[in-house]
Amino acid sequence: MIYENRGLDANKKVNGRKRQLLVDSGGRLWFAHVHAANHPDGSAALAFLPDIICQDERLTRIYGDQAYNGIFAKEIEKLGIDFEKASKPESSRGFVPVAKRWVVERTISWSNFQTNCQRL
Repeated sequence: MIYENRGLDANKKVNGRKRQLLVDSGGRLWFAHVHAANHPDGSAALAFLPDIICQDERLTRIYGDQAYNGIFAKEIEKLGIDFEKASKPESSRGFVPVAKRWVVERTISWSNFQTNCQRL
């Protein structure tokens, strides 16, 4: 049922669905996963594991933010793939762009742009 795939993430203020993307270092989309917004990002990303296992020869490191640092990072490391938390330095204050995270943010922006152009 469609209503089962909806929820509210009060932390991120997202109502409905969240989209997770697995992209390469150039921002090219490898896999996408859509889930209810009330599911935690780390455990919801476990849906990528079958796809990641198929790419294990090419995939050597995954960057993710704090949300993926727990259960997802442990499962990835069991597969022999390095997980690195891409976040701003602890000593910094305010907004600090993180280079490795901007790759996926740019891909999200491109996909949103394409979607909006198709509606016109």
